[in-house]
Amino acid sequence: MKRFDRIYILQLFMFLSMVVWALYLAFTIELYPLNYIWFGLVTLLSILGVMRGLLASLVAAIFVIFGYGSWILYRLYIEKSIADMVFNDLFWMFVFPIATLISGIYGRELSDISKQVALFDENFSERITTDDVTGFQNNKQFKQDLDEEVSRSIRYKRTMTLVLMEVAHYKELWKSYGKITGDQILKQISGQIEVVLRDVDKKAYLGDGLFAAILPETPIENANIVKIRMHEAVMRTDFIVAARGKRMKIKLKIGIAGCPDEGEDPTTLFDKARAGMVYDVG
Repeated sequence: MKRFDRIYILQLFMFLSMVVWALYLAFTIELYPLNYIWFGLVTLLSILGVMRGLLASLVAAIFVIFGYGSWILYRLYIEKSIADMVFNDLFWMFVFPIATLISGIYGRELSDISKQVALFDENFSERITTDDVTGFQNNKQFKQDLDEEVSRSIRYKRTMTLVLMEVAHYKELWKSYGKITGDQILKQISGQIEVVLRDVDKKAYLGDGLFAAILPETPIENANIVKIRMHEAVMRTDFIVAARGKRMKIKLKIGIAGCPDEGEDPTTLFDKARAGMVYDVG
């Protein structure tokens, strides 16, 4: 039987059981006013079973049954009221463990499903390697690619260049015009990056208006030419604010760093390129 089928069956059992117990309470409340308390305990045990699972609810049920049984023994042997030992007492002694068992198993099944869903989400997130707005590689894939290209550059003594491109005042644009306009700007810029860079260059969007590109076998001199072309391409583009029909110009701040001349590890290269953006005015 599939897990979801078991959950549906358990839900049906819980519902029907609560209906039966509620009807019993309604028909016997005048004879046994304390049934309100016992019904409340059954409800609490059921909630505990759903929230904390089978083990916790069974432990709680043991204490409840022990207390209820002690109360019956007190009536029988201390108060000498043998006539009070009736079907009502047996009913609740039977209901306490049944309610606990059904709700506990139901809670355990829900917990297992929640863990499976969380694991699926985690695995799915790990497999996602592209940004959904720009179509470029995301930050995680970029770090992996940068590690590989730096290692390859050092191993084969070939130059590679890292290029970082940041949309000037991106956060202010986002706050002023919102997500829709921000995404439109990112898409237009990513289109210009595709035009300027080669197919073999690895492009990524790292978030907050920051793009990155890894240029294999590209010296700094050639990367500087790419930098100039990128500035020109973006400056020729009119960015439209959808909500207002307004056209604006966007600038990029670009920094570059080459391996192995300016660093032989990814962190050093990234920091070097990031520092270069500070002094770039487009």
